[in-house]
Amino acid sequence: MTTITKLPGATLLILALINVCVVNGVIESNSTEDNMPRRFLECVDMIRTPGFWTFEQTEVESDMCAVYLIADPDEIIIVTITDLEVDCLGGEFVEVFDGWLSGGQVMPSEYDHEKMMHERLAQACNDGESLQSLTMKTSQNFALVQLWLEVGKRLTLKFDKVKTDSPCNAISPSAYGQYIMRYAGNEMRNCTFSVFYPSRVTLSSLNIGVTADTQNERSINSMSKVPNEGSLSQNGNFDGYSMSRTDKDEGNTIDYELLKENGNTLYDKLFVLSGSHMQFNDNLIATHHGPKQDNGCHVYNLTDNHSAVRMLSSGQHQNEVTITYSRLQIEFP
Repeated sequence: MTTITKLPGATLLILALINVCVVNGVIESNSTEDNMPRRFLECVDMIRTPGFWTFEQTEVESDMCAVYLIADPDEIIIVTITDLEVDCLGGEFVEVFDGWLSGGQVMPSEYDHEKMMHERLAQACNDGESLQSLTMKTSQNFALVQLWLEVGKRLTLKFDKVKTDSPCNAISPSAYGQYIMRYAGNEMRNCTFSVFYPSRVTLSSLNIGVTADTQNERSINSMSKVPNEGSLSQNGNFDGYSMSRTDKDEGNTIDYELLKENGNTLYDKLFVLSGSHMQFNDNLIATHHGPKQDNGCHVYNLTDNHSAVRMLSSGQHQNEVTITYSRLQIEFP
């Protein structure tokens, strides 16, 4: 059974760690292994710099330690942990998770990710024995290392990142920037871009569900029944509303969050969300419904610490939107 320990107050913790990364002027480089920087990690830390990082348990910790890893939105992470000597039977553990934990939720949620939950967790303990090394290549630009060791134990973490041709779920590593979210594949897919700041978000060059094939939508009769929009049901502790199909090969239920309207036609959509739990009923700010082509600008002032733009693609169109974002200056009375 896959279990993931969740840190209390994770959203504010992530916000604080990203602030530290930005203020410290993180090094961006394509370093070779010989000149990669070598540094020590704190018990709770965030790293964005490729290099070798040493963690040493110098004092007794009642809680586990956590290291958040983040790259640029169009990159994925390769993390390798070596020098492992984990007392698995004594309660020690080291694990790498393909994603983050925020506000009691898994990011990306199980419905947005291409892998099943147990495939996203790599653990140093195997049948009570410690592995000597642990490696994971992530599916997006963020990952999490969680560990608890006795005083005196240490390990080495190598953090590297590579470009990806098809970024999907991403978290911004800074408070300002521009990101083009696009998907032109032929499979259904959910993609989300998140910012952990109160933000001013502008959507432009909006192209949702507009292609030459717009008038030739394929039937979805073979898929599971989709409820009407007014009767959509929530899925456990994960974000969003769903239409689900069962992957017969994996036995996994994948949430596509696509709505059927006007008979058997699938319409692609773009959502703007803001809030601590990213629930549609509480945190939906705006919906852009395909087919839609709009060269104008749509501006949203989002005051929560976590905001997101979510693209739901049917696999029938080429969807694209330009997201420009900056930190929102909030004036308190």
